[in-house]
Amino acid sequence: MRNGSGCCGPKRMSRGLSRGMFGREFDQLVNEFFPGYQNTVGPGSWATPWDVVETNEAFELMIDLPGIMPEDVQVEFNDGVLTVSGERKVVEAVEGRKVHRSERRAGPFSRSVKLPEVDGERISAQFKHGVLTVVAPKIPAVTPRKIEVKVS
Repeated sequence: MRNGSGCCGPKRMSRGLSRGMFGREFDQLVNEFFPGYQNTVGPGSWATPWDVVETNEAFELMIDLPGIMPEDVQVEFNDGVLTVSGERKVVEAVEGRKVHRSERRAGPFSRSVKLPEVDGERISAQFKHGVLTVVAPKIPAVTPRKIEVKVS
């Protein structure tokens, strides 16, 4: 959003790998339009892909979490920041089962996005087909109105 409302792109968590010149330039460009965006996460963490959509009534977030159980996901809202965190379990070899290749990211993840003017008490989250959908209703705008003065 470029209207200055304070919403920003998701705070991206990365493994701290060097992204090179173009990665840094991309981050600078994104920061120009989304001041709260940051590409910061510690080693061992990974990023979940998000879509953040704004409507007149709410922010809708769709977070891809394939292979993660709903009980392994936490959603928190604190001081205007929505945080989704959890952990994808590592595929481990057990008796009679040998892991030949494991390419999916595993371990903890955490990602946050600042959502301005959201009613934290009405935020809802639903997990379906590996996608977590979070709906954060906006606080209704106060509309000016004329108040009639009555004579007693």
